Formats: sequence, C-alpha cells, structure tokens
Amino acid sequence: MRVRTRARELALQFLYALDLQGGEYRERLDAFLKDELGGKPGEAEASEYARRLVDGVTLNAPAIDA
Repeated sequence: MRVRTRARELALQFLYALDLQGGEYRERLDAFLKDELGGKPGEAEASEYARRLVDGVTLNAPAIDA
C-alpha cells in the first residue's frame, strides 16, 4: 500500500475514534501511529502526514462542521 494512502486511512480511523471519545489527542495519536506503523517501511513519512491531517481537521473542526 502506498505511504500516503496508508496515512490517510490511519488518520480517518483515528479521527473516528476521536469523535467518539473526545479529549486531548496528541499523545493518543502518537501511540496509535506507533502501534500501527512501528517498523514498517515509510513509517516516518506516513506518521508525519497522518499527524498533519489529524491536526488540520481538529484545528478546523468548526468550519468543517458548518
């Protein structure tokens, strides 16, 4: 699977969980990505891209929800 495709998939999974659970997310996101990508090829790039996606959605949530 391509790195960015995998990152998008993981970001979506995490955002769904975040929507259900709420709260502070940064430490949980780091742990989630480490569990899912730990040691796999493209780990650093996929983690960085997934973080950017999750951060972008959470920072712009009011505009997205509107």
